[in-house]
Order: sequence, then structure tokens, then C-alpha cells
Amino acid sequence: MTLASTLAFTAGLVVEILLLWETSESQNVRPRPAGIFAPGLSRLQEALALTLAISWGIIGMVQALALPEPVWLVGGLQNGIMFVSFSFLFVFGMVHPKLLPRVDEQRIFLVNLAVLAGIWQWGWGWQAAFALPTALSLVAAWRSRPLSAFWKSVLYLWYLLCLFLMAYQSALNMFFFTGEESGLTLWDYFVGGAAGIFLLLHSIFLVRFFLMFSANILPPNRALIQAAMPHLMRESQIPPWQFALILSVFGGLIGYTILLGKAPPPQWINLLILLAAHWRPAQKQ
Repeated sequence: MTLASTLAFTAGLVVEILLLWETSESQNVRPRPAGIFAPGLSRLQEALALTLAISWGIIGMVQALALPEPVWLVGGLQNGIMFVSFSFLFVFGMVHPKLLPRVDEQRIFLVNLAVLAGIWQWGWGWQAAFALPTALSLVAAWRSRPLSAFWKSVLYLWYLLCLFLMAYQSALNMFFFTGEESGLTLWDYFVGGAAGIFLLLHSIFLVRFFLMFSANILPPNRALIQAAMPHLMRESQIPPWQFALILSVFGGLIGYTILLGKAPPPQWINLLILLAAHWRPAQKQ
């Protein structure tokens, strides 16, 4: 990887961490401090905008100057990114997963569709394995009555498995700096950094949640999963017209996959997953 692509990857990673933090703060009832330069925004939203502007300014300058890039500099930067990233993943994926955005049944169904398009070339066996969970998540997405804690935990476990499959398929190669450029643009590296930290964060939490899910086995322990699910899934849904709009985009992706007989570029899938996780409804349901 070049210095510019490493910086683009780092920028995506930092922006996604700030976005996760901002999404977590937005789910709290307490008021958030207003921005210093833009009072209409929160501090974290202002930090997001500044990070995007400054990082892409630096990336553009590095690319325009085309200065010699010492191997030790690029390698040292990548090693530093790896250390900080995995420290973050361990703390907020395993120890204190406060930054996991709460999702609802509709978002889980959208992620299910995106991952289904991403694994389309894996063969009919995988497609068949996705058939029943996809149908069940569709029913849950359109169901007006809230699900029980047990079924929410089943649905959330499937959501984490989908994200793990996507991490295995697309994000890990870029995250571990394999050095295979494959014609990737700076934007691809930016999206890869953002999606990589998001997918790996949920993949690590999958280990912890699988142990939590086992509380469903013994009736006396089911109160534990009932207490945990409100912190992972929200009761409110995306307004129907917005859900239909987003669903049309995801449906177009599936149609593209079927017509061409191949999976869309991983960057498309990653962007759609991030869109489904971070989408803010324009109105409250």
C-alpha cells in the first residue's frame, strides 16, 4: 500500500469510529453539547465533518506532491494503525460494547439482503442456507407487533453471523494490508477502513453474544437475555416510506446480482451495510 492509500484507509477507520460514537450518543436521552464552530451540530458531528475535510485534504496533498515514500514510514504507520485498531476492537467489541449501534428488524433484513448479494457466487448451498433466515427476517421486518426477547436474540445472532460472513469475504484482506492493490482507488480504501472496523467490531462481539444467547437454554437464565436485548435492538422502526425507498436500493442490488450472475463489488456491499446500520429516519415512528 502507498502512503496515500494507507492514509485513506486510516481516515475511513477514524470516521467510522467517530460515527459509531456519535450514533451511540444520539441514542441517549441526555442533551449533547453543541459544536464549537457549528452550533447546529453536536460536537461529534462537528468532529466528523472536520475529520473528513482535513483527512482528504492531507490525502490529496500527499498524492499531488508524489514525494518518495520510505518503506519504514509506511510500514510503521500501518503497524501503529493495527495496534490501535485491535486495542479498540478488543475493548469495545468484547469488554464494553457500548458503541454497537442498536438495530431493528428492518435494518437486520436489509443487512441480510446485502450479504446475500455479496455471497451470491459461493454456490447454491449458501443461497439455500440463506433462504429460510431471509424469509424469517422479512416477516419480522414487516411485523407490526414487537418480537419476544427470545426471537429478538435469534434475529440478532443471525445479524452478527451475516456481518461475520461479510468480514470474512471482503474486509479482512484490506484490513490486514495484504499489499494486493487490485486496482483499488483511494475511495475504496476509505470505505474498506470504515467497513473493516465496523464488521470486525461486530465479529468480535459475536463471540460474546453467542455465550449470552446460551442463556435461552435454561429458563432461570432467560431474564439475562431479556435485560440485554433492549441495549442491542430498538423498538422503533424506520418509517414505511423510507424503508421502502432503501429497500428498493437493496432490491436493485439483488437484481443486478441475479442478472449479471456475479456478486457486486465489495465496496457496494460495505456501503449498503453501513447505510442500513447508521440510517437516521427523518421522522420518528
